[in-house]
This record gives sequence, structure tokens and C-alpha cells, in this order.
Amino acid sequence: MNSEQVIQEILERLTRIETKLDDYNKVREKIDNANSQLQIHEEKIKHVEGRVSNIEANNKWLWRTVVGAIITLLMSIIATFIKK
Repeated sequence: MNSEQVIQEILERLTRIETKLDDYNKVREKIDNANSQLQIHEEKIKHVEGRVSNIEANNKWLWRTVVGAIITLLMSIIATFIKK
């Protein structure tokens, strides 16, 4: 191998290394972007979980009110029949 061939081989290897580094940086940027989006989605999920909890709490309150109204109605009907 003469010196020109050695230099050419070194240049080719350097080019491959630079290409791999560029690809590595692109992958790193994609990972950073994915992590940012993941954090945004996690915050949205927490917000939605809070809203669901509020809806469930309101639903419990509604069912308790309905059951209380039915019990009151039944007691009124029973009291009406007892008075007659």
C-alpha cells in the first residue's frame, strides 16, 4: 500500500465515522422530541384522571340523592297508607 492509498482509506473511514455521528445526532434529537411529547401526554393524562375522578364523585352524589329521594317517596307512601 502506498501512502496515497492509506490516506484514501483514512478519509473513507473518517467519512463513515462522520456519517455515523450525524445519524447518532438525528436519533438523539428524535429521542429528545419523544421524551418531550411523553411529558406533555403524561400531564394531559393526569388532567384527564382528575376530571374522571370529579365525574365519579359527582356520579356518587347523584346516586345517593336518587336513592334518598326513592326512600323518602316510599316512606311517604307507607305513611299515607298507615294514616288511612
